[in-house]
Amino acid sequence: MEILFTKHAEEKFTILKARGWRLTKKQITQIISSPQWKGNTVYNQKSALGSVDEQHIIRIVFSQERDTIKIITFHITKK
Repeated sequence: MEILFTKHAEEKFTILKARGWRLTKKQITQIISSPQWKGNTVYNQKSALGSVDEQHIIRIVFSQERDTIKIITFHITKK
């Protein structure tokens, strides 16, 4: 399965790094592959949640067509 990152998603790595978060594409890929929870947003986009640490989760918004997943955005929040 191919996983692509939108320009916005690529920029999120830099934004979060500036705020002290060190996320990798591998971590995002692992959460997409095995999320703790998944569902749809109010705009009917797919979303997946996974733990970042004991106090925080990451929410990933993505779309999927055939064998391609496109990461649209992601953000970290408290549990």
